[in-house]
Amino acid sequence: CSGDHRDLHSFPTRRSSDLVIFAAIYSKTDILFISKFRNASDVGLYSAALRFITAAQLILAGFGNSLYPHLTRLYESTDDKFAVTCNYIIRRLIEVVIPVIVITVLCAEKIIILLFGAEFKESILPLQILAVSLYPFAFITVADYILLSSHNQKKDLKINLFSVISSISLNVLLIPPFGIKGAAMAMLLSTFIYIIIQNYYLSR
Repeated sequence: CSGDHRDLHSFPTRRSSDLVIFAAIYSKTDILFISKFRNASDVGLYSAALRFITAAQLILAGFGNSLYPHLTRLYESTDDKFAVTCNYIIRRLIEVVIPVIVITVLCAEKIIILLFGAEFKESILPLQILAVSLYPFAFITVADYILLSSHNQKKDLKINLFSVISSISLNVLLIPPFGIKGAAMAMLLSTFIYIIIQNYYLSR
């Protein structure tokens, strides 16, 4: 894969298309299985928690996308500077995301009740679980573009495909017994599975 030197200008468009496809699958899988195994009320409760996390994920994805041209130029110029820069970006991004997670977890009850009312209290725990998933997601977003910048787009696509399969499997296993909490746990676990596989390729 590292030997694939196709036109670099085609990668952002292709990557954006991949992101749309996988984001669509992720956003629909949990809702689909909640509606299948539970009821419309649970769909509403889960959607209330999910909309905050979706907004944060879009911001992180946009940040990662903005890094792509810069990382590509760095990789072409020097591998040493590329690695140092990637490590720096990931560390700083995690430093920003952790406080957001902590605040969301601690204030989840106030956020849900203030915006949706006391009848949405069941959304509080899913929101807290989903907030924790932002930690691996922040790493994943940047690491995706690190792989692409180093001409490993085929491996990145395989990782994304496997993550979709794991996400679907976890939703099927966890939603029937645990409902919306299970859907939130499925997202959290699938992101950690993703990061483990991704880190394996990055370390090589």
